[in-house]
Amino acid sequence: SGASTDNFGFNIIPAGYREQNGSSYASRGTATYFWTSTKSATANYANYRGFSNTVGQAGRWDGFRSYGLSVRCMEGEYFMKPILLPNENQTFCNGSNTFVNVENSSNYSSYIFNVNGVDNAAVTTPYMFVSSITNGTTIKVKGLSAEGWTGWSNLITVKTVDCSCTSTSITAPELAINTAPSTAVNAVLTTTASCANCVVDWYPTASGGAAYLSNTKSFTSSNYTYYAAARDLSTGCTSADRAIVSIIPYSGAAAQRGLIAGTYRMECWGAQGGQAYGSPGYGGYTKGTLALSELNSLIVHVGQQGLNVVNSKTGGAGGYNGGGRAGNAAAAACVCPSGGGGGASDIRLMNSDNSWNNQISLRSRIMVAGAGGGSANNQRAGDGGFQGGASYYTYIAVCGGASGNRALGATQTTGNAFGIGGNGVTPTCTGSCAGEGTGGGGGGYWGGTAYAVTCPTNTYSSGGGGGSSYISGHSGCNAINSSGTHTGQPNHYSGLVFSNTSMASGVRSGNGTVVIIRTGN
Repeated sequence: SGASTDNFGFNIIPAGYREQNGSSYASRGTATYFWTSTKSATANYANYRGFSNTVGQAGRWDGFRSYGLSVRCMEGEYFMKPILLPNENQTFCNGSNTFVNVENSSNYSSYIFNVNGVDNAAVTTPYMFVSSITNGTTIKVKGLSAEGWTGWSNLITVKTVDCSCTSTSITAPELAINTAPSTAVNAVLTTTASCANCVVDWYPTASGGAAYLSNTKSFTSSNYTYYAAARDLSTGCTSADRAIVSIIPYSGAAAQRGLIAGTYRMECWGAQGGQAYGSPGYGGYTKGTLALSELNSLIVHVGQQGLNVVNSKTGGAGGYNGGGRAGNAAAAACVCPSGGGGGASDIRLMNSDNSWNNQISLRSRIMVAGAGGGSANNQRAGDGGFQGGASYYTYIAVCGGASGNRALGATQTTGNAFGIGGNGVTPTCTGSCAGEGTGGGGGGYWGGTAYAVTCPTNTYSSGGGGGSSYISGHSGCNAINSSGTHTGQPNHYSGLVFSNTSMASGVRSGNGTVVIIRTGN
């Protein structure tokens, strides 16, 4: 019982409360209750808070307004003080400049900033520019509200360090794709900085310039190249080198990336085939680490999904970068469409005549993720990926029954053509149950085939075969020489060979994507 004082200097007298009848009192000497300014959702009720000598925390309830509870009167200053940002002590470089901002500025019309105990003139802007910061500088602010001037805000005490960093070595952060990109243009990136007290600043350039995003270890990127530097909060020092990440979605044209010497992780996702009434083939995935000893210019082609087709006799177009076109249904046939093959995604060294299908350019590919084939009427298409794309037997004839015919997935040495998926066939059959067109083959290292329909009276449709994948240096791959002849070993003729390689089949829906990340010097 008796008055009490907490750690915040809030004195409470345990006055108890008056009952609704206006004459009875309770809890005197053991508890007290304060009305708040908040109405309850219940009619004739209001919110109140209570304190007791038997409970170590405040309670919150609502009750009839006819109760007699205590009221705390405020005098001399408005209760809502400004909040000054940054609201935690930070470390700056000696002599640097910064801004401090009022977070809850909508509550005030004017401000007085105090620096090192000296009040500045009142201003209407909710921020202050502080130049030539020195260690120990203190900053606070008060605001003019409708009720008058508030008390002082939280106090910021500035810490400064020598940012020459001649004796401190901080490496660039390590970057990684958190998950396989789920759309054509976006992917989430995470980083692990090189020191326990480091944050990451993101820049649009390899050196110099202002950070466009600071003090964060993750962000969402689109079709750009970004650079990440590690910054030690305890010293203010920043890594001399910046990590590089480039996410390249489908665009329908070649993308060029100039890469300085260093170690890079490269990942490719091939595109999905077009969908008709059967399931399409899905794109493959390739990954590897490549060490570059000098500046290199790499060319990237990202695959496009094959065209989906429904309620049409016209077959779907093949996707950019090798997808084969689907065949049309025969004139007398029912409306039984087929989808186009998807386009592969690849990284190459040459871009001869600016076309994706130039043979010299195709031979310069050092990483390829095969694409899925286009489906046909009730016919599953082959997935792109691994050293060979998938094949699927056709199993439903136009007039019923099973068929053993199929479009073959590509391998390391065979397929429709090097880098190009096969075009589906339009039957020329006659009869009561004329032919359906076949799905296009997926693009890839070698493109998947399309089933070549022959014409008895009844014919069968087929989904397109998937394209194969390739990584220079990956076990089981079969590289070519500069003339296009297979060598029986996995290393590309350029001498650029990946390590830590992996492949997956049938993992990508939609358009393809390519990601390039610099992981070290």
